[in-house]
Amino acid sequence: MLLADGNVSIKKGIPIVAFHQQEIDKGQIDKFRTFVKSTHKIGCYVNKKTGRVYYSISFSCKIMADDIAKYGVVPKKWFIVKEVD
Repeated sequence: MLLADGNVSIKKGIPIVAFHQQEIDKGQIDKFRTFVKSTHKIGCYVNKKTGRVYYSISFSCKIMADDIAKYGVVPKKWFIVKEVD
């Protein structure tokens, strides 16, 4: 899931893991939140250009950010995602 719809950003030197889904797939956000045992709120936003509704969850977790970096989920991943053997 994170390879396709997740990302990592760095804010003030702290890695922030985020996962975004369209409204129709909001259940995936709920499952992910439960899986990682997060109590962070699920955000909701509307794309002003398209009117589509999206949901997301984000939190800081250096361990998770380091683990998923092995699979290419890093800041600006769209330039460098790689296949894992």
